[in-house]
Parts: sequence; C-alpha cells; structure tokens
Amino acid sequence: EITKAVSTMITSKKDEITTQRYKFNQGKMLGDLRKTDAMKWADGEVAKEEIEKQIVALLGPKTADDEAALTKKPKDKKATKPAEKKEKPVSTTFQSPDKDALIAGALGYSP
Repeated sequence: EITKAVSTMITSKKDEITTQRYKFNQGKMLGDLRKTDAMKWADGEVAKEEIEKQIVALLGPKTADDEAALTKKPKDKKATKPAEKKEKPVSTTFQSPDKDALIAGALGYSP
C-alpha cells in the first residue's frame, strides 16, 4: 500500500520534482501523504524511505550540481553598531505618605 500511495503522489508531483531535483521538499510530500486516509496509520519512517527510494529512481544519483545546491552558504554578517540604550527618565514626583496609608488601609494592610 505504501509503495502504491507514494508512486501516485510522485507521479502527481513529477514536474515539480524534476525541476527542483533534490531541493524538492520531501517532508511536505510526506505530510501530504500522511493526510490521506490510506496512509493515515502507516509507519512514517517506512513511507519516508519509500519516497527517497522512488525519487532516486526517478532522478538518478546526485550530481555535483545537486550537492552544491544543497550545501548552505554562510551568511555575510554586517558590521552593525550596537544600539544605544535609552535611559528611562527618573520620576521626580512622589506619592505622599498619607496616600500610601489610605491605599494600604483600603487593601487591609497596615502601613
């Protein structure tokens, strides 16, 4: 069942697979496959291996271009200045002690 379901999924997405080659997102295909009723309870690892096997059969072995496309290129880090921290203004107005006592008394606390 798994082989049949995978082969129908691959034939439906054959154009995408052949254009993107090994950059094609196999995880998304596995997720779409698992959403079908026939594959709902199938072993995910077996389905993943079957997808990989059929894609290799369709595309052949990886070429040097495929390997170069799959390696991640390091990002250029821009030299940025650290952001200056803005200091919060200090409050110069204070609450009167009488108001503190009123609030504390209303809440049931003794000052």
